[in-house]
Amino acid sequence: MFTLERQGLRLDSVVPAGDTISVQTVTNDNRIEDTETISEPLDAQLVEAARRAASAVGLRLAGVDVITPDASQPLESVGGVVAEVNGTPGIHHHYHVADTAKATRVAVPILERVLQGLERAKPSTERETVA
Repeated sequence: MFTLERQGLRLDSVVPAGDTISVQTVTNDNRIEDTETISEPLDAQLVEAARRAASAVGLRLAGVDVITPDASQPLESVGGVVAEVNGTPGIHHHYHVADTAKATRVAVPILERVLQGLERAKPSTERETVA
């Protein structure tokens, strides 16, 4: 809607035949062929910066977008930044990659952590009958 409004249009506007308009100016979705899984170790300070960013907005589970030329180095030393914290992380993006054999199975550790938390939250008598 913002893209249309910047062009003086609305959803019910009728564009003259032959005119070209923009309906979207930005997308966060890459083609699968253009998306690679990076499995090199991340710098501990970079990981901590991502944790602090998620914590600052009060999230236990978050997608933290980082822009950096080298993820093996602290953000500050290479001019990297935490660009955004998403409360609804795009877990599916980790599976839509060019080489699916190298895809990071992020749902597995997330679900394990959630299920462990649920198990710890049960009264001890329930845990004993379930186990």
